[in-house]
Formats: sequence, structure tokens, C-alpha cells
Amino acid sequence: MPRFAVLIPTRDRPDTVVHAVASVLRQPTDDVEVIVHDNSTDTSTVAALDRIEDRRLRIVHHPATLTMTGNWEAGLALVDADRVMVLGDDDALLPAALPSLERLLVDPSVGVVTWDKVKYSWPQRGFDRDKLKLPVAGRDRLQSSRVLLERTIREARAYERLPMLYSSFVPTELLSEIGRRAGRIVGSQSPDVYSGTAIALLVPT
Repeated sequence: MPRFAVLIPTRDRPDTVVHAVASVLRQPTDDVEVIVHDNSTDTSTVAALDRIEDRRLRIVHHPATLTMTGNWEAGLALVDADRVMVLGDDDALLPAALPSLERLLVDPSVGVVTWDKVKYSWPQRGFDRDKLKLPVAGRDRLQSSRVLLERTIREARAYERLPMLYSSFVPTELLSEIGRRAGRIVGSQSPDVYSGTAIALLVPT
């Protein structure tokens, strides 16, 4: 069983998903599995990914049309790792992501690890295209979930600061607990906001 899993739900984006997958497979560790849950309308995504030869990559094609949340839910059901994150099919992990994570997890009290996202706009996008925005680096810190939620709601702060599955490695047992309480892991049409809120409600820091 791998220590880390990166789930990439995708639909009809073979041109970007190959780069998302490559960014994970470039991580200097064998203790990770990449699960691509493909809900494309044709076989072009699978064909593009089949050219990647790496035992850490698992490709699952779901032929029936799923909603985005359905794609997430079906993909998360396949995860068999200690921790998981969801990576967008047009996103990427920075080269030192997993070594940084392993360093933080030396402390057994660390639960959810989250970070500020780097923002990149693809060249084919109309707004801000081909631009990279880097957050200012800061110290690793523990954040009170209660304070974070209150600030997000009362001060209209960016929801990206919540420990969303899009930008956090989350223990799979924590996601199982969300599933037990809510009947499913992804309980909203906005899985990023929902997961960030649900995770923050279950972990104190």
C-alpha cells in the first residue's frame, strides 16, 4: 500500500492531464500512486496516458457520464493509501512537494497538511494566459481550524485557505469519517469548498 495517493479526475483534457500526471511521477519517491479517474467521452485520454510507462500510474476509465462530484467520489473510492489529495487535470505538483510533505510528517501529531496554491494560467486560456503567480513563502505553521473557518465566513476571506482536497494531503481515514457522517465524501456541487469545510470541522488544527 503506498503512503500517498494523488487522484486526478479528468474529462476530455488529454492535452493537460499528461502534464499533471508527469508532475507527480517526477517526485523523487516510489511511495506514491497516481490514480487517473477518466470520465471522457472518447478514448483519447486513455490513449495519451497509455504512453506513460510507470508502475505508480493507475488509469481507470468510467464510460458512463458522471458529474464532477460523481467523478471525485468514484475516484476516491479507489484510493488505498494513508493520505490522498485531488489534483486538477490542468494542475501540477511542484518538484519538491512530496519531499516537503515527508519532512512535515516526521512529526506524528501532524494531521492535514495544506498549502497556498501557485497559480498558473495555460497559454490557451483567455484571461491572464501564460502567467505564473507565486505566493510569498512563509514558515510552516499550525492553524486553528475554528479561527480559519470564522475568518473565511465572517471576513469573506478566500476559501482557498481552507484545507481543501485540491491543495491538501488528507488522511484517508478522515475522509472515511466524512463519508460515514454525510453518506458520501463529496456532498456538494463545489467539492473544493465542501471538502475544505468538512475537513476543517473534523480537525482542530
